[in-house]
Amino acid sequence: MFTAILSAIPLWVFPLLFGLIWLGTRAARDRTVSPWLVYTLPLLGLLSLFRALGLTEANIALIALFVSYLAGTGLGYRMQPRWIVARSAGRVHLRGEWVTMTTILGLFTLNFATG
Repeated sequence: MFTAILSAIPLWVFPLLFGLIWLGTRAARDRTVSPWLVYTLPLLGLLSLFRALGLTEANIALIALFVSYLAGTGLGYRMQPRWIVARSAGRVHLRGEWVTMTTILGLFTLNFATG
């Protein structure tokens, strides 16, 4: 049974999973990045709009997406001082955290399970 499941998985899923794990472990370590990354990366969540528009109950999905996006923005704004350690010379020093890994793998798992 397990081999039947593995054989049905497209090959591109495995490199994607390893890439996401790499991004999550990178976020778990302290690092220095460009400020545009900190403020524009959450905009990738807007890609969910296309998937929500394709659902049969698109209105409900869009409302849920909007409310979730607002809640995430508020939560991120409150948690940001814990993770941004210093800003200098066009760079931002970030403290490592595991929320990114949890979010990335959670979204991957949900998307994988729902097809």
